[in-house]
Amino acid sequence: MSDPHAHCSHQSCQPLQAVDYPERQTLLLLVLCLVLSFAAVEWIVGLMSHSLALVADSGHMASDGLAIALASLAVWLSQRQKVGKSRWEMWAALLNGLALGAIAGWILWEAASRLQTPAQEIASVPMLITAAVGAVVNGMNASLLHRSSHQNLNLKAAFLHVLGDAVSSVGVILAAIAIALFHWVWIDGAVSLLVAGFILYSAVSLVKQILTELTASS
Repeated sequence: MSDPHAHCSHQSCQPLQAVDYPERQTLLLLVLCLVLSFAAVEWIVGLMSHSLALVADSGHMASDGLAIALASLAVWLSQRQKVGKSRWEMWAALLNGLALGAIAGWILWEAASRLQTPAQEIASVPMLITAAVGAVVNGMNASLLHRSSHQNLNLKAAFLHVLGDAVSSVGVILAAIAIALFHWVWIDGAVSLLVAGFILYSAVSLVKQILTELTASS
């Protein structure tokens, strides 16, 4: 039977090294600081530019900050337990998966409303600049968590949160360009709708995987 934690390339196939508790904690706290700092920036610029996509993304990032804080707390609790260490992280991952679904539902609701009543004017330049910086920040966060997400469902949940942010930032960039060039203000809501669909798909897949793991370990 193949090792589920093995990493294969054309040259070799070597098992991945498990990420220990202090390293998990450091990764999560670093990502948490980056997420919350930029969420505040996006919220302010989103309100000033009248961009729902930016406001939705900032709300998504703020919610992600809470989810990552929960993941970090689960690591801290697991580190101090002698029995059932992974249970804390599994339940935190499940809560984060459900939170992803709730975030997707909120964005879907707001996007549908915006498509029915598009904003009269959206400041595309600040929207574009902010989204571009957000793409860099979220890309860094996703890169930090990517390798470890293959070994730990708690970190995978955190990774999917920041990956959703990264996809959202790219969507906002495309929307800002379309608004600047063609004045398609409706695309602000359309992009939010697509991002919500991606987040919802990730949430359902994660929750199914966690429930399978919890059932198998009970």
